[in-house]
Amino acid sequence: MFKLARLGRPGQWILHHEELYHPSIDTRPNVRATKQSVVIQHLPFYAGRWVKDNHKNIGFELSWSGTGPPPDFEDDFFWKAKVRDILKKLEQVKEGSVEPQFSPDEVQALEAMEADEDHAFARFRAEPPVADPTPEEEAAFSKIQHVIFFIKAAMDELWNSGLAGKWVLHYEDLFLPQYDTWSRERYDDDNDDGDPPVMVEVDSHSRLRFDSRASITLPDFKDPDWWKQKLAELEAKSAEVEAGTLTKHHFNEHQLRRIQLLDLALENKKVFTQEPFEIIGANGTVANAVPVKAANTAVDHLSTLRQHVQPVEQRDSPRGRRQEQSASNSGGNTQTETANKYRPSAASKAT
Repeated sequence: MFKLARLGRPGQWILHHEELYHPSIDTRPNVRATKQSVVIQHLPFYAGRWVKDNHKNIGFELSWSGTGPPPDFEDDFFWKAKVRDILKKLEQVKEGSVEPQFSPDEVQALEAMEADEDHAFARFRAEPPVADPTPEEEAAFSKIQHVIFFIKAAMDELWNSGLAGKWVLHYEDLFLPQYDTWSRERYDDDNDDGDPPVMVEVDSHSRLRFDSRASITLPDFKDPDWWKQKLAELEAKSAEVEAGTLTKHHFNEHQLRRIQLLDLALENKKVFTQEPFEIIGANGTVANAVPVKAANTAVDHLSTLRQHVQPVEQRDSPRGRRQEQSASNSGGNTQTETANKYRPSAASKAT
């Protein structure tokens, strides 16, 4: 949908007739403001987070405003059909077969949005056109996506293999936000100096991130061989954990508490997906709301998680992390896993 928004009036014409829309690229906000709409929010772990579009913060949610009862948004077939439909129309726009037929009033409204430098349409007009990928680039992208699928599966398996598996992920610079035991988001949230972001998104579909502090230069994420090597490393570690040759971890009390809360947020995600929708009235109030208790609970857990993260210390730097790993491998305070249960601190016991 954002690609359509970047293609001028023809792309906007497609969005203009879509019942599913994103508020930041809505071509008829004044009309939709008078109607009720279904707000489809992302999973609770990411509640309150943002999607970066051209370095601008974009709320991660979609809205639906149509006639009749809303579709079943929990039905995978609905989303797959919608993706196919949007991609088909995107190709039609690129081929030049879409003729926009906006009324003079609608054109005036679009021009007003484009005159607002903070609006997405204004930014898109200022961007240089993006060239379509070559067949070679498409083939490389397809290979990378295939490997990423197995990388995510390996990370899921490591996370679900107890604290030993989580310890492997703890020292991976490639990570998934839902398994981030370092609380990396706090660095970017507190970054007011214009420094490069700590969390570099390398794949929007899987939400894989890379810790930019790990090296002076970032890896070539367009190189399939880099992904294959990363997959081999993760699968080797996963095999060691499964075989029982990797059993130890060295998490401190703060990190163990964060892991507890991460697991709790993941568990609540399962509940949340059963009741994720609210009916938002024209004045912004909730009308005929579907219960969202699970969502609120998950957000409360995430707030608690952020309150109990480990304080920023010198050893949180990439060099410090590796020094800690080196020290732990040679001995030190080893915490062995017992029945895959966490040892709460005094603070968490009081909670």
